[in-house]
Amino acid sequence: REAASNAQRAEQLSYEEARDRRLIEYEQELSEGLQSGRLKCVHGVLFRRIPNGWENVPGERCTK
Repeated sequence: REAASNAQRAEQLSYEEARDRRLIEYEQELSEGLQSGRLKCVHGVLFRRIPNGWENVPGERCTK
């Protein structure tokens, strides 16, 4: 029973670590995109550069 509980805790930590890594990577991509001009934030809506203009990134928000 204790081994199962330890395994469950390890699995939860692994999930949380993976989630945290994805969040950090996403934030780095967002920062790099905003700095390079590939992305821009307008009133909390994230836009990406496309040929001949900009399009919003569905489901994404931003704070800059």
